[in-house]
Parts: sequence; C-alpha cells; structure tokens
Amino acid sequence: MIQIIDLGVNNISSLVESIREVSGESPCVIYEAHEIAKPNLLILPGTGAFGEATRILESRGFTNVLSAWRQNKQGWLLGVCLGMQLLFETSEEDPGFLGLGLMSGHVRHLTGISSGSERVPHVGWSEVNRDDEKSFSWAPIDNGRDFYFSHSYAMEKIRTDVRDVMTTTFGTSQFVSGFRKDNVLGFQFHPEKSSSAGLQLLRAVVEGARRNA
Repeated sequence: MIQIIDLGVNNISSLVESIREVSGESPCVIYEAHEIAKPNLLILPGTGAFGEATRILESRGFTNVLSAWRQNKQGWLLGVCLGMQLLFETSEEDPGFLGLGLMSGHVRHLTGISSGSERVPHVGWSEVNRDDEKSFSWAPIDNGRDFYFSHSYAMEKIRTDVRDVMTTTFGTSQFVSGFRKDNVLGFQFHPEKSSSAGLQLLRAVVEGARRNA
C-alpha cells in the first residue's frame, strides 16, 4: 500500500498520477494521522511555509506518529520538497517551529548557502549528482541528470553516517538534494515533475519500499 499525506497546501494530483504510473496501484490520499494503515511507502509532499506545515502536522496528529517513524519501522517515509525539510529539526524560514526531527540538521535559506548572486527562489531544472558511487546504487539514476526544483530553503550538509546522499550545485556551494537513511528518504526536487528521470527514481523508491516491507 502507498499513502500520500495531503496537507492542503499544494496540488498533489501530479504526484498521485506519477505514483499510479510507476507502481500500478492507486495511492491512498490521507488527511489525518489515524488514516495511516502501515503502508509500504508513505509520502509527505509540501510547498509553502515551514511553520504553517508543522502547525498542520500537529493539528492533524501526524507529528508524534512521524517523529517515531524510523523506530517503528512501519515502511518507508519519503519527504518531497518542503516535505523533505520537515524531516529535519528546524528551519531559518520559521525559527520558532520544530520539524519532525527524524534527521538532525537546520534548513537554511539559499542566500546563505551560495555566494548570494544566484536567483532565489531556485526554480527550474538543475543537475543532481550522487555523493559517491555507493549513494543510491539501488536507483538507476546517472550523475548529472536534471530534476525540477522550486524552493528557497535547503539543507547545506547532512550527517556523515548517511550513505545515500545526492547534491546539487548552487552558485559556489552545494545543497543536499536527496538522501536516504534507513527507512526515511527525502528529495528536495519534485520527482513527479522531472520527466523520465523522476519516474525512474519514483519507481525505484516504490520497489525498494516493497522489498523492505
């Protein structure tokens, strides 16, 4: 089973259709934490503000459930765009709000990551590269493939014990564009808007989640 959390802050129709195409099943869209039914894959998409998203997660009962996701080993949890940022502890966007804390780290504004001359928000196609040859070896994605981004905040660095890491160059620096740690994954780009490369990656995620169910 594949479930997608709808926070009501973005249009998830393209993600639903992409998951249907690569998985052969219709994902179940859920709105409240009590609807989680031990899926193979649970997807947390999002656009908008970090603080507002954390408020919605808390009000609908998701915060405690998702914060314990790795320990409970209920399946794979994938955060997309803002959903990836919510997997971390805090964000410069809304300093008074706490993320899910599944990953340690502080999300930063892109102007603090780069030289400051790049256009923010970062919108459009950019290259994604695996951190090393072992990163995402289970996914058939070549270095330098373009994925579609739309964001103003990102993770500059990630813990050294995270084996699966993808990065994207932004000005004179890089940010983390994807990661996997145990059963928790995040993509800063939108795979559902990234043409064939995005579908290939989503298919690999679905298959990986099914194997580890």
